[in-house]
Amino acid sequence: AKSVKTGKNLLSLEISRQFVLNFLNYEISEIKKGKRIKILGLEQKIDLFYQVEGLSFPIRLKGTIDRIDQIDQVTRIIDYKTGKVNQSDLNIKNWPDLIEEEKYAKAFQVLCYAYMFSANKLLPDGTSLESGIISFKNLKSGFLKLNREEISDETLMSFSENLDALLLYLFDADSSFIEKKIP
Repeated sequence: AKSVKTGKNLLSLEISRQFVLNFLNYEISEIKKGKRIKILGLEQKIDLFYQVEGLSFPIRLKGTIDRIDQIDQVTRIIDYKTGKVNQSDLNIKNWPDLIEEEKYAKAFQVLCYAYMFSANKLLPDGTSLESGIISFKNLKSGFLKLNREEISDETLMSFSENLDALLLYLFDADSSFIEKKIP
């Protein structure tokens, strides 16, 4: 095992400590504002067998949700990111962009988690659903929620339609994969 007392390992450890300290201070500030935070799950594994019309077999969607919490009457699906994420990365204006544009990979992830969470009927009664990211390099922005709004049935339906299109493309034997160029 490499030592964490010198060099890059020490630097990485100190950066991680600072991220955690900043996050804990952020949580404390939310509580001081009068918010009641209830942790419902951490590192929550989730999966769903998803059937696409046109495919003769179900697709298993799965992932690990970093955090599920409840603030007042809102249940939040949260993914932590150590890199910088901006609100614009989570604002979907044109639904096909969700599966076509690399920029929206994080939005796709948190929306997929929300879809699985909802489809598995895990939403506590009387609460609404939000899904988003806490970016440790953009902590001042707080919880960056998808489209700056609650997850509606309409949003879940739009996601499902685009997920269907993506899966049909991926399982089409006549389609060739094209590597996306990341700027």
